[in-house]
Amino acid sequence: MKFIAKTNIGLVRKANQDAIIIKDDFCAVADGMGGHLGGEVASKTAIEILNSNNGFVPDENSIKALFKKINLYVYNEQLQNEGLKGMGTTLTALWRTNKKIFIGHVGDSRCYLIRKKQIKQITKDHSYVADLINLGIITNEQARFHPYRNVINRAIGIKDDVEVDVVSIDYKKRDIFLLCSDGLNSMINDETILNIVLKNKTKNIANVLVDEALKAGGKDNVSVVVALVEEDPS
Repeated sequence: MKFIAKTNIGLVRKANQDAIIIKDDFCAVADGMGGHLGGEVASKTAIEILNSNNGFVPDENSIKALFKKINLYVYNEQLQNEGLKGMGTTLTALWRTNKKIFIGHVGDSRCYLIRKKQIKQITKDHSYVADLINLGIITNEQARFHPYRNVINRAIGIKDDVEVDVVSIDYKKRDIFLLCSDGLNSMINDETILNIVLKNKTKNIANVLVDEALKAGGKDNVSVVVALVEEDPS
């Protein structure tokens, strides 16, 4: 796979609480929360633990176990340090194997698939507004401006255990997977994201997406990882 990544503090926040990683056939985005210090610590800790798992073999059970391990570590850190109390992070991670793409997910960071000029959100947002959308109370567009759009109901490190979503996908050559923090999709809609992906060279997509989010207001940290599949499954 070919990875291109970009993260930016945005135009409002005083610190970048997002953390990202790209490595071999693996990438991830984490969006921390819980005050200036806590959010940064939570997201960076999650990414560091992911990075330290050399030789990790992804499948549904192993990904859930890894996320739960990260969750418990972050949870214990906040219990032991008063300055980190209440910290947590979203976590969305992608692995490519010879046969499939695996995505592990907690929170409201997202993974999209762009295939045949169409965009599909692969992950489900674990958030208050996502629940309202599912109930038919508000639309996707209304959710972007809802006063409680930043309220999530599932995160890494908030409790001693966490429910983890794992998705597996049969991939194809030229598929583009896009991971992002909500600083992107809260500023620009899916149609705009798709148009940028289709109109730009792969190497420029992450930069253009971040720039567009900043032009739209940059109200949050914004992080993007673009993953281009360069080969068919073997």
